[in-house]
Order: sequence, then structure tokens, then C-alpha cells
Amino acid sequence: GRGTRKPAVDRAPAETGADVDETMAELSDKARRLCGTAGVAVYLRGPDEAQFRTAVTWLSETPVPHSPDFLPSVFDAVLATGESFFRTDVTMQPLSRVTTGVVRGLGAVPLVDAHVQTVGAMCVFDLTPVAFGSAITDALKALGRGVSVGPAAEPAAATAGTLSPVPKPAEHAAQPPSP
Repeated sequence: GRGTRKPAVDRAPAETGADVDETMAELSDKARRLCGTAGVAVYLRGPDEAQFRTAVTWLSETPVPHSPDFLPSVFDAVLATGESFFRTDVTMQPLSRVTTGVVRGLGAVPLVDAHVQTVGAMCVFDLTPVAFGSAITDALKALGRGVSVGPAAEPAAATAGTLSPVPKPAEHAAQPPSP
């Protein structure tokens, strides 16, 4: 059977604080490994918080791109519609006049909690075009579902089937030098 198991949801009272930051760090790490992008931005709000917290990760030798003036509008659109957004190369349909050192590949998905409330959005981006294949977009959307902003819940096993391990090169045993 190929049925997907739903993770057990812990119904304990939510405690925000380190939990939200931990969730954000975990989402950033998983999304970056999934897409291979240099940048990930996560906007997330805890259960009793009015403001979204923002965590931006940028892992590249290149300086962080000009804070893309369109990122907030992408997040607003994702939050308002609950729809994902994927562009292989946004410079093909420029969202701003600056085209050097700017984001090109861009993907955004809503972050939805166990009660199916949109609690934030996650964006992956890079200075190069990003090929968002269906496996990657599906895995990113799955990563955004069932986000826990309360005490540690079981991690969702939704992405297990989409990541294929990179095969390691066979190790050749070195022959001892002949006497």
C-alpha cells in the first residue's frame, strides 16, 4: 500500500518562543536541502503572536541579493490566497528594474498548521534560475503542511519518499606497496 500516514498531532497547550524559532530553522534547513537554493526565507507566526517572525538564510559566497522589494508582496499573496508560487526565473517577467545581483529562481509555499490555518509562508530563492520540478514543488508544499508552532510534535514523514540519496562512489581499497 502507498497510503500516507498522518503524523500524530500533540494537542498540548502551545508554548511559543524557542519552539517557533526551532520550527523556522528546521523548515529553512529542509527546504534548502530539498531545492539546493542559496536562500530560504521563512515567515511564521506563533499561536498568540500578532507579528510574523522572519528568518532568512543565505548560504553563498555572493553577498545577499538586494533585499528583493517584491518578497513582501510574494509573502502577502501566498498568505492571502493560500496558493504556492514558483518561478524558474523571475527576471523573465521582471518584478523590479534591477537585474544584477538579484533573485532569479523563486518559490513560495504557505505554511499551514494542524488546524489548516495559514500561519506563515516559506520562500526559496537563488541568484540563478531554479528548475522547480513537480517532485520538488510537491515536497515543498508537503513541508509547508501541518507546521507545528507549539511544543515539539512528531515530524511529518511526508518528504521521505521524494528525496533520493546520492550514491557514494565505490571505495577502492589501496593496495599495499610491494616490498
